[in-house]
Amino acid sequence: MTACLLVALWAAADSVYWTEYRFQSPEIRESSGIVRSRQYANLYWTHNDSGDSPRLFAIDSTGRLIGILPVRNAHHVDWEDIALDEQGNLYIADIGNNRSTRRDLGIYVVPEPNPWQDTVATAVRFIPLAYPDQRAFPAVPSNFDAEALWVWKNHLYVLTKRWGDGRTVLYRSTPLDEPVIRWERLDSLDIGGLVTAADLSPDGRRLAVLTYTAIWILEAERPDMPFLRRRSRRIPIAFGQSEGICFDADVLVLTNEGGQMRRLRYRSAP
Repeated sequence: MTACLLVALWAAADSVYWTEYRFQSPEIRESSGIVRSRQYANLYWTHNDSGDSPRLFAIDSTGRLIGILPVRNAHHVDWEDIALDEQGNLYIADIGNNRSTRRDLGIYVVPEPNPWQDTVATAVRFIPLAYPDQRAFPAVPSNFDAEALWVWKNHLYVLTKRWGDGRTVLYRSTPLDEPVIRWERLDSLDIGGLVTAADLSPDGRRLAVLTYTAIWILEAERPDMPFLRRRSRRIPIAFGQSEGICFDADVLVLTNEGGQMRRLRYRSAP
């Protein structure tokens, strides 16, 4: 039976409620990213952090395992996040880079499989990630680690986990339909912590950014407003080493590396 705990937490001027579950598969040891399917109801994709083979886990909203699918044509060095585009492609971010030494960072593109029928997923493209402002390998301090990825209007976006100063820097790819992808630095923000995941709502108006101690919700009336210049709201959390976040309508789904999954609903005070 799934363990479930309903809690109410008051954070700033918001009321926050959550239900908490545990993954029902011991194979999900260190969930480091999560995304909700847009094609299949009550389906989420997650993956382990470094040290695992290249594979995806299909789960439902309570952490029940639906399937485990190896990913062909992919390597697992340090998978840190997962995103989904409107065409049904998954993007797996092999961008963990704790010491800023890696020169093989990149994102795998995987057409979303059907976990009730398919037994394997296949990476059809690898998009290299090269920071345009990194000059040294390793970089000291280590400011070119990243664990946050999303897709919007034919571009990939990455937020860094800067160990040196607690800020985060936003990078954007050139359009994904170009044969060669390059990256540009767009913006930065003092977020007061280490960024471990991010997700953009399907309408583009809400960006959720996760750190170990808080969720930042950056909101805008217009989806084309610069992401890091939006009105922000901070929701403090205590959820262990939390490294996965995604939107499910008005609910935020969090995962941590302790085998837990949390569905969080927040309501703004009037």
